Amino acid sequence: MKTHRFFSVFLLLILAVSLLTGPASAAEVADPAIQAKAALLVDANTGKAVYEKNAHERMYPASLTKIMTALLTLEAVLSVKSVDGERKVPIGELFAGVRRTPLKKNEIVTDIFVPEPDPKAVMAYYKNPCRKALDLAIAGVATYVVMDGDVCRDARIAMSAVAVVPKRAFEAEAMLKGQVLTEELINAAAEHAALHECSPISDIRASADYRRELVRLSVRDGVMLALKK
Repeated sequence: MKTHRFFSVFLLLILAVSLLTGPASAAEVADPAIQAKAALLVDANTGKAVYEKNAHERMYPASLTKIMTALLTLEAVLSVKSVDGERKVPIGELFAGVRRTPLKKNEIVTDIFVPEPDPKAVMAYYKNPCRKALDLAIAGVATYVVMDGDVCRDARIAMSAVAVVPKRAFEAEAMLKGQVLTEELINAAAEHAALHECSPISDIRASADYRRELVRLSVRDGVMLALKK
């Protein structure tokens, strides 16, 4: 597998819009620098992200992780092109390791398709930074929950800064799907995600145990929002 040179690293920043599929998305989740400089939209007819001309010259790669985390729960699909043709890459397959993707050296990301969220979906993103702006997440968590009455029809949980790459907590999701959601079940799924589905490190910004606790609390709070709607 060849290391991708990040020809498309700035293109990926336009994924921020997909959180709420509207231009207000940058203001909802981005740092002030991004809010001021990124004019982001989604084409209502095609679902493809479009971006301000030359906006890529002013983007900040450090803000990408939060966007990727949310897009994992939205199950976005990337169009990748090269002289050999075009192929589709699910967002979950984009992360192959630290600064590595499955893209070939001559491929670039040209489009990003975000499926329309379920009308009943309750979505949340918890950044958990040290500071309010211009800082990486200590532990980022995105949740996507669809309820039919008291029963959870769909649950998606994604985490960042607590493993080598952003990832889904599939086992915790399975604990919730098809079940009547209770506080006890939600707490159990959140604890499982924190203890068994992430592998945080300790560094100058936070300890591994603290990061696990942030994951637990963020998953719990994100899923609980669905019960309050």
